[in-house]
Amino acid sequence: MIKRYYKHIKKSDNKIRVVTYNILAPIATQGNKHKETCSEECMKWSNRFKLIKKEVMNENPDIICFQEAQTDVVYDDILKYFNSNGYYGYYAPQYNPKYSTQKEEYNFGIIILFKLSRFHLMKLGTIDYFRISSKYLEKKGLSEFEKKIMRRFASVVLYLVDRNTNKEFFIVSMHLEANPLFDDIKNFQGYMLMKYIEKITDGGKIPVILAGDFNSTPKSSTYHGITTGISLNKFDMEDFKYPLPFLNTPKRYTSLQMTSCYHKVFGQEPKH
Repeated sequence: MIKRYYKHIKKSDNKIRVVTYNILAPIATQGNKHKETCSEECMKWSNRFKLIKKEVMNENPDIICFQEAQTDVVYDDILKYFNSNGYYGYYAPQYNPKYSTQKEEYNFGIIILFKLSRFHLMKLGTIDYFRISSKYLEKKGLSEFEKKIMRRFASVVLYLVDRNTNKEFFIVSMHLEANPLFDDIKNFQGYMLMKYIEKITDGGKIPVILAGDFNSTPKSSTYHGITTGISLNKFDMEDFKYPLPFLNTPKRYTSLQMTSCYHKVFGQEPKH
């Protein structure tokens, strides 16, 4: 069992509290992976959603980001419950332009919810990862990687105004590639993500909160690129004897350097 450690920071009127979770889509619980560590009864969505509601609302967040939010439960459960508690939300399912996914109602993606009493929405959108990546490949002459980068991708981007301070900011949530055999693609997705953030924030002039499931350790190239701006291009799947070539990102990953909230609070990243 892994024990989670919390440090509650005193909330003031002008601070924004964000809760972010991968809530595990019900469709993703059907394999043996999760049944090995948790009973089938416990994994039922009805049971888990009760716990999710309790834990999230106990924190009284201003913004909520969920990854692996399944389409049917988004409309049947998540939006209904959180709307009734003063939150408004926007949802985008994962998308792949070339390969079909499972039935639409069992698809899953990203949802961001925010307190209507606290924020005013200016703009909303998603990151068109496939259009951006295709342009990048065309320009760089890397068309042989086209099939490799066509992995499912989901994101939501909101441009909000804080009613308390009149300050504007972006909240971005996404889910990066999980398969360890596509570690280089995950890093490429992170690169595309940061190039997008550079553009919408005018090079960092507008604050941005980045939340999501990065599927990355502090030693990974993706983490290093997002937090330092420099690309390592060292991948976990080198140990799997994955067939070359890897898809390397430019050395200058981004002109921005994102700060890990966990690291800022605890002085280090979690060990697990």
